[in-house]
Amino acid sequence: MSVDASGLVPLSSRIDSKGPLELALLVRRTGTILDAWARNGVSHEVVSVMTATLIASLDAIVEAVGGTSTQTAVVETDDRFLIATKVDGGAVLLLVAPRSMGIDQLRRKSLELARDVGGPRARAPRGGHARP
Repeated sequence: MSVDASGLVPLSSRIDSKGPLELALLVRRTGTILDAWARNGVSHEVVSVMTATLIASLDAIVEAVGGTSTQTAVVETDDRFLIATKVDGGAVLLLVAPRSMGIDQLRRKSLELARDVGGPRARAPRGGHARP
C-alpha cells in the first residue's frame, strides 16, 4: 500500500476498483479537494463544492431546530446512497454507491476510510437518513 507525501494512504489504495463504490472524496469544509477517487469521469471540483454546501446546509438546518452539528449524514436517492462523514482536521469524507451495495456496507466502508484518513469525529452512524 502506497503512502502519499503527507503520510496518508491515498483513497485509491483503499478502494476495490471492482467493488460497488462509485465515488470517494475527501474535502475540506471549504470544498478544497484533499483526495479523490471515482469510477467514471466525475468532475471532482463540482462534487467537492456541493459536498461542502451539503454539510453546511445540514448543519444549519439541524442547529436551527436545536440540534448539534451533523457528524454523519446519509442521503438516500432512488438509486444511490451518499454518506458524508466529518473526520479530524476539518475534512469531510463523501462516499457514493448504488443502492445495491446496501446502506450497512456503505456505513462500514465510510467508518473504515474515515479512520484511515484522519480518524472519525463521529460515532458510528445510526439509522436515520434523509430522502429528498
